[in-house]
Amino acid sequence: MARLHTYREWKTIVQEARVAVMIRPGFDLDRILPELPPRLAELASSGELAVVHNPPVEASSTRLREILAAGDRPPAGWMDERVLQYARKYSLYR
Repeated sequence: MARLHTYREWKTIVQEARVAVMIRPGFDLDRILPELPPRLAELASSGELAVVHNPPVEASSTRLREILAAGDRPPAGWMDERVLQYARKYSLYR
């Protein structure tokens, strides 16, 4: 969460768009409210921050990067085909 404090863009984002947060199973948003920048904490407390409870998935960003770096194809459903083509075209994750 500390990384959020270093970005300036979040201030613009919350002014221009409705912010949504996907919550992984077992994550407690209320526990981190005191760590959020004041404006984000206000949005979260007021209900203006859309909270989406995400069902567990097998996909892992770390594992996905490993698969792509090895030149392998991710399991079905882990990545849209167009995104995979883009990643390969521009040699991302190598």
